[in-house]
Amino acid sequence: MVERKLLFICEGDIDEPNFINRLMEKCFSSCKYEIYSYRTTIHTLASVLKNNYSDFADGDTELKLILRELEPNPNKKAMLSEQFTD
Repeated sequence: MVERKLLFICEGDIDEPNFINRLMEKCFSSCKYEIYSYRTTIHTLASVLKNNYSDFADGDTELKLILRELEPNPNKKAMLSEQFTD
């Protein structure tokens, strides 16, 4: 069985990760997976991308690297340094 390591960027700490877990249990029950959620607001993220990363739309910039660069919390920064399959 292939193990998947999933990174989800969501706005909430509880509701969205719970929803994602339930969805994975129902739709992909035969898969083994580990879910990591990173909390940010879509408006903040869009503003940062628009104002600081004009080349993001070209597909040359990885979103995970941008989040890691902006993150002040060392634990969250370490999580964003992980390798994810999805």
